[in-house]
Amino acid sequence: MKDTGLHVPASKADRFAANHTSRLMVIDHPEKSSYLKPPKMESGGGGLVSTTYVSFR
Repeated sequence: MKDTGLHVPASKADRFAANHTSRLMVIDHPEKSSYLKPPKMESGGGGLVSTTYVSFR
């Protein structure tokens, strides 16, 4: 899963999409997302970000 991690590296930030609610309101803008920086503490319980392709394999 080469496109899965705890943050989105700068080299792949241009591929990062916005996260929307069911009413199409943006709740996580790709240019301001907390996923653009490595987490202060890694957690095995959640926080992964991945591509749609990897998620549906």
